[in-house]
Amino acid sequence: MQTRLQNFTRQLLTFSLFFVLLSTQALASPSQAGADFEAVDAYLRAEIDELRIPGLEMAVVYKDEVLHLGGFGAADAAGSAVTPQTPMVIGSVSKGFTALAVMQLAEAGKIDLEAPIQEYLPWFSLSDSKGDIPAGAWKQIHIRQLLNQTSGISEYTGANSWSSREAGDDALENTVRAFDNFPLVHAPGEAFEYSNANYQVLGLIVQAVSGQSYEAYIQEHIFDPLEMHHSYALAGQAPELASGYRFWFGQPFPAPGLPYPRAHAPSAMLASCAEDMGHYLIAQMNGGKYGDVRILSEQGMAELHSPAADFGNDNRYAMGWVVTPEGALFHNGETPGFTSGIRIDGDWGVFVVRNIAANQREQRLDEIAPGAISILQGQPPARNNLDPSFRRTMVILGVLLGLQLAGLFWAVRRWQRWARQPGAAPQTTLRTLLAVIPAGAASLALAGLLWYMGPVSSHRSFSVQALSAPDQMLLLGLNLGLAIAGVAVQVARALWSLRKMV
Repeated sequence: MQTRLQNFTRQLLTFSLFFVLLSTQALASPSQAGADFEAVDAYLRAEIDELRIPGLEMAVVYKDEVLHLGGFGAADAAGSAVTPQTPMVIGSVSKGFTALAVMQLAEAGKIDLEAPIQEYLPWFSLSDSKGDIPAGAWKQIHIRQLLNQTSGISEYTGANSWSSREAGDDALENTVRAFDNFPLVHAPGEAFEYSNANYQVLGLIVQAVSGQSYEAYIQEHIFDPLEMHHSYALAGQAPELASGYRFWFGQPFPAPGLPYPRAHAPSAMLASCAEDMGHYLIAQMNGGKYGDVRILSEQGMAELHSPAADFGNDNRYAMGWVVTPEGALFHNGETPGFTSGIRIDGDWGVFVVRNIAANQREQRLDEIAPGAISILQGQPPARNNLDPSFRRTMVILGVLLGLQLAGLFWAVRRWQRWARQPGAAPQTTLRTLLAVIPAGAASLALAGLLWYMGPVSSHRSFSVQALSAPDQMLLLGLNLGLAIAGVAVQVARALWSLRKMV
């Protein structure tokens, strides 16, 4: 009887253990369903090869679990391997952290999203517009409009300080105070316009309300609770930060000495890595909860992700996130030496960061994060061809440069030959003007066109644009210089002819 009881007990324990193992496998299997990480890695390697990306790292999250981490390529010119712990600048993905900080302070009762900026920065001001926007309209900008990028502050205002190297504790405030030189381009709440300035103002409000520097607040209230041990709010001070690269005529080259402006930390200058961003994704995907830690309420996270402003292509801007018509969340980031992308689609989350500037490769680079999710969901990734417009522009600039050099050489030689002819008669005033005005006007028109093709069309200064696309700006600068030289030659020729007539 005792033996039978022992056998029954042993069989019961064995069956129970088998049931537990089976249940555990059943619970785990959904997280592995369709998760072909070898295919994802093969896709990433193909993109790295085709786009000439020096280094890339990525994180894949399913529900509340980091399932896959990867590091590929080189972190610097010495060939140091990229790992999932290599810090890289995450660009505008930083905006999500600033929005999260604002929402934390709002839940603590320290920020009212419907309050005007002056409630927290009494000295804040912008220049009054000369258009239809009423004087003092900037006083009506509310915190929520900054978060949703509907404040009316221009893109140019936020791009103006990209080349700043100011690193003191007052760098952010000094930059925001300088906004009083720029007018609104829309009435507050009227239209969406993406501008880093919105998030710079929000970062300064975080400082004013919390009594901490922006960097200290992010470290204490986001990085530490989420166990983001390789993340830094001051990118330039991150140890072992990967080297940023830029393209020169299609080839990636390290860009030593790139600025990491402290004033842009709230909008674009945080540094992180795949491992840490996996933790951040978990909190974003699970109502503000990471493990046993809660960094924001479920309602607060839902508001953070709530679509508000028309972003284009049927997408809507929320607070540091873009929402697709299908409800997926994403944001891309770009700085002069790095690009990144983060995406949440259903139960899947992906983060990708690369140590290369976009330089007209934005579309393909931005496709990598959604492409990885497509593979995980059992679908082929979208892979558009590289935009040919940049190469076409470079060819046109090169041809123009050659034509301008030839034209300038021809004009000088023709002038010299004519002046050396024995008994050469001076030109009449009319002939001089007819020769000079069309050529000078053409040179000036070309100079204006080239200037528009560069900084004006991109809403950036010449120096800032040169940080991201140095090869294009070099050709633009040379063409611009030759256009001005052409005008100078024509003016000198006219003055010489007129002097001969006296």
